[in-house]
Amino acid sequence: MKRSEIINFLNSQEIFDKVLGIISHKALDEGSVIDDYPLDYFIAGGSVANTIYHLLNPDKFDKPIINDVDLFSFTINNIFYFSPINTSDFISPFTVNESLGLDGYGRSFLGAKNEYVRMNSSERFGVINKVSLSVSNVDPESFNETDYYKQLLNSFDLNCCMAGLDRVNNKIIYTEGFVDFLLTDSIEITNLDYPLQTTVRFFKKGEELGTDTSNFDTEISLIQHSFLISGRIKSIGPEWMEKTRLNKDLVLKYFSFNTEQNDTNRNIFSYTIKDFDCNEYTNLFYIGNSQNLITFWDLFVRKKKVWLLDKLIAYYKTKKPESFENLVSKKYSEHTIFSLSWIDSSIITILTKVPNYFDYDFTIDQLNEVMNFNKFLSNELFLDQNIFLVDNIKDQIKMINYVHKRFFNQYGVFKSELFNKVLFRVINLKDKNKNLSSFEYIRKKEVFDKVLNDMWVKYYTPLSNKIGLKHKFVVKK
Repeated sequence: MKRSEIINFLNSQEIFDKVLGIISHKALDEGSVIDDYPLDYFIAGGSVANTIYHLLNPDKFDKPIINDVDLFSFTINNIFYFSPINTSDFISPFTVNESLGLDGYGRSFLGAKNEYVRMNSSERFGVINKVSLSVSNVDPESFNETDYYKQLLNSFDLNCCMAGLDRVNNKIIYTEGFVDFLLTDSIEITNLDYPLQTTVRFFKKGEELGTDTSNFDTEISLIQHSFLISGRIKSIGPEWMEKTRLNKDLVLKYFSFNTEQNDTNRNIFSYTIKDFDCNEYTNLFYIGNSQNLITFWDLFVRKKKVWLLDKLIAYYKTKKPESFENLVSKKYSEHTIFSLSWIDSSIITILTKVPNYFDYDFTIDQLNEVMNFNKFLSNELFLDQNIFLVDNIKDQIKMINYVHKRFFNQYGVFKSELFNKVLFRVINLKDKNKNLSSFEYIRKKEVFDKVLNDMWVKYYTPLSNKIGLKHKFVVKK
C-alpha cells in the first residue's frame, strides 16, 4: 500500500468501528466491558495497533494479537511544575513505583503547552489495564482530555504501538511513526528512556508480529548510543529483573549489571551498556538529548530523507572538509570521554521540533542565514529559541528579516531593551500560547505586531540606540 492509502485506511470511520468492536469483544470474553468506562478514557497501545496491523495483514494471523487492553484517563492536578517555556521534549521520568511494568510508554512527559503529564497508578481488571495520569500547569477552563492523546502516543518507545481509539470523536489517533511501521513492516525505536526494557520489547514484538527484523542491529545500536547522552548507569525494578532472567541471553549480549550500584533493599538493580562501535558521524555533533538522537538516527542511519542528508553533508563539508574526509569510528567503553563537537547542531534540534522544516527547495546561502541567526540567538542567551522557530526554512527567512526590521537599528545593532520589553508583554498576552506555541510564521508575526503597535512601544527609545553596540547580526535584505 502507498502512504496515502494507509492514512485513508486509518481515517476511515468503518475501520474505527471495526477495531473498537474487536477489542470490545475480546474484553467481554475476558469478563470486562469497555462501555463501563467513560468515553474520554483513551484506548491505546498494543491492542489497538495489533488489531489495525491484523486488518491490514489478514493472511498473517487468524485473529489480532491482544494480550491486554490499556485504558488511559487524564485528570487535572493543581500542583505547578517548573519547566522551560514552550517545549514538547520528553522529560526524565519521575515515578512513585520503580516496578511499574507497562506497555512501553513514558511515565511522565511535557505537553505542547508546557503541561506536566505524570502517570500516577496502574490497576488491572482482567484483560483491562487502567492507567491514571494527572496533568499539571494547565488552565482548568481549557482542559480537554483529548488534547493529550497524541502526546501520549509520542511518548511510547516503539512505533508499532503508536495508535489509539478516541471514543469521544470516534476516530483512530496515530503518529507518523505508526504509519512508517505499517508502510515498511519494520519496528523502530521512538523513545530511549528505558533502554533494557525497550531492547527486550523490540525483540519480542518483532517475534510476535513476524515483522521484517533486518533493521535489528541498527536499532539496537541506537539504544547503545543513547548511553552517550543520558548517563551510563540505568536501573530496573524487580518485575523487569525477572523479565531479564527470562531473556538473559539477549540482555547480557548488550548490557552488564553493576553490583556496586545495586540497591537490593529497594529491589533496584543497576546496569550499563557493553562496549560498542560508534556511528562515524556521532562525534561530529553535540546531540544533547534523546529526541535529538532519534532525529540524528532518522537522518544519518535510517536515511529517511537521503536528498536532505546529501545536501547537509555538502553544507558541512564547506565548513570543515578535512573532518568529513577523515572520519574514524570510535569504540565506546565505560571510560570513554566524549568532547563537544565542532559542528553547529542546531539543524538536528530544528528537525526534532519541526520534522518537515527542510522539505522545500532551499539554497546553501539560505541555510547559512538560518545558522547565523541561530548563532546570534545563542550568543544573546535566549532561553527559548522556539520563539522565532517557524515550520519551514522559507518562512524562517521571512521571520529573520522581520526580526531584523523590528528589533535592529540601522547599524545592525540588536535593540535588546526593546525586545525584552516586548517579549514580557507578549508572554503575558492571553493568546500567547495560541500564537507563540505555533510554528506558523503569520501567527507569530501577528502577536509581535500587536505589542509593537501599542502606543507605549511606538514612543519607546531603547537604550542601545543611544549608547552604542551590543551584538551585530547581518542578514540579506
